[in-house]
Amino acid sequence: MNSNLETQVSDQWHILKGETQYGPYSYSEMIKMMQTKMVFSFDYIWAPHLEAWTSLADVPEFSPDRLSRLVEHNVHNEAFNRRYHERVLCKLLLYVNDKQRLWQGVAENLSEGGALILMENPLLLPGEIIHLHFRNTPSMECFNVSAEVLTKRLTKQRIQHDTGIHYAVKFLQISTEGKNQIKKQVLDWKQKKGA
Repeated sequence: MNSNLETQVSDQWHILKGETQYGPYSYSEMIKMMQTKMVFSFDYIWAPHLEAWTSLADVPEFSPDRLSRLVEHNVHNEAFNRRYHERVLCKLLLYVNDKQRLWQGVAENLSEGGALILMENPLLLPGEIIHLHFRNTPSMECFNVSAEVLTKRLTKQRIQHDTGIHYAVKFLQISTEGKNQIKKQVLDWKQKKGA
């Protein structure tokens, strides 16, 4: 196992919400709170090894890369919610709207339960309901989905000279035809990966 994953992490985490401090919490509790949207990447946290209150997004112990590796190596298993649906990498063009504004985006991974979307938009927040229109491609017919924004994070990629934002979304309403199209996409991408 990667020795970087075996490194001890603090079990004395504190969270700052407004003027109120909460804690201490264990590392596993912090991960659970991230998954249940009790704490967000923009919240400030502190532990004895940190010099000052720091946004969760800037603390290496909670980086997406580290959390992914913990899942991959079955470390802190009790802290992670398990996915119900297999995800596949993809590049599917879509339109996103919140019933007031319209944006273009790209689904970078997809499952029957949700997607990771890259788009140029710093305005959407976790908890908001959005509508996705997956566009026609040679391998897929268009379909619509209502979804909830679960998380957002900046990426180093750029779209049309602006900072790209990754949005993890959970599908709320999808037609039978849309479900069939997603199942087909997941199967196609799995077959390509296995080839």
